Amino acid sequence: MVENMNPFRYQNLVIITMVACVGLMWSAYKPSSAHANSQLMIQAKQLYKVKQWDQALYSLQKELRRLRGKPKIQKVPVYVFIGLCLYHKGSKGLAWKAFEQAFFIDRSAVLPPGEKTALKGFFKRARQRVNARLGWDGGVQSQSKSRASTPSTSVATGTVSPWPWVLFSFSAAALAGGAFLILNASANQGQLEQFLTSGVKQGAVRAELETSSETLRDSVGLQNSIGIIALSAGGASLVGAVILLVVQGKKKPKTATRSYHSPITPLATSSTILLQVD
Repeated sequence: MVENMNPFRYQNLVIITMVACVGLMWSAYKPSSAHANSQLMIQAKQLYKVKQWDQALYSLQKELRRLRGKPKIQKVPVYVFIGLCLYHKGSKGLAWKAFEQAFFIDRSAVLPPGEKTALKGFFKRARQRVNARLGWDGGVQSQSKSRASTPSTSVATGTVSPWPWVLFSFSAAALAGGAFLILNASANQGQLEQFLTSGVKQGAVRAELETSSETLRDSVGLQNSIGIIALSAGGASLVGAVILLVVQGKKKPKTATRSYHSPITPLATSSTILLQVD
C-alpha cells in the first residue's frame, strides 16, 4: 500500500498548469503599445541595421498594412523607422513628414539608440515643428491656442501596464495549485495513518511501520510546505496586483489636444511616402 501512495503523482501536472495559466494570461493581456514588435518590424529593424533601406521600407509598408484598423499608437515606431530609412536614402523631405506622422500620434516618440548627432538634430527639429504647429509650448498647449481651438480631439499617448493582470493570473494559478497540493498532502497523510493502523491490527510493530514509511512521510510534509509557499506567493501577488491597479487608476494618460482650427496642412500618408521611394 505504501508503494501505491505517491504524494507527488499530481505535482508535475499542477506545476505545468500554473505555468500554462501564467503564459496564457500574459498573451491575453500583453499591452498593445508602440513598442510591441511583430515579425515584420523585427525584420525591418534588422534590415535597417545592415543599411538595406529599400528592403526595410518594404517590410515597414507591409507592417503598416497589418496595423490597419489597429490603435494608432502601434504605428509610431513604424513611422519613425520609415523616416530613418528615407533620411539615409537622401529623401529628407519625406523623412521629415514620416517623423511628423509619428509626433502627431505620440509626441514622446524617440529614435533608436546609436543614431548620429546630425540625425538627432533633424529629428528634434521635426518634433519642434509639430509642437509649434499644434500650439504646444514645451509639451503644453499655449493658452492662446487653447482658447481659439473649439472643438478639439484628444489622442491618448499612454499605455496600460499589463503587470496587474500578470500578477492576477499568477495569483490565481498559485492559489489553486497551493490549495490542491495541500489537500492532496492531507489525503495522503490520512492514507498513511490508515496504513499504520491497519498494520498494527495485523500484528506488525508500529515503530517498524513508521520507519519503513519515513520517506513517504517526509514527502507528504514537503508537498504540504510547497503548497503553503504557493498560497503565500499567490496571496502576495494578489495584493500586489490590487495595489498596481489602484496606482494605475490614479495616473491619467497623457493626451495631446489637437484643434480643428489649427493651421495644419494634411500630411502625406505612409503609403504615399513609400510609393515615392525609388
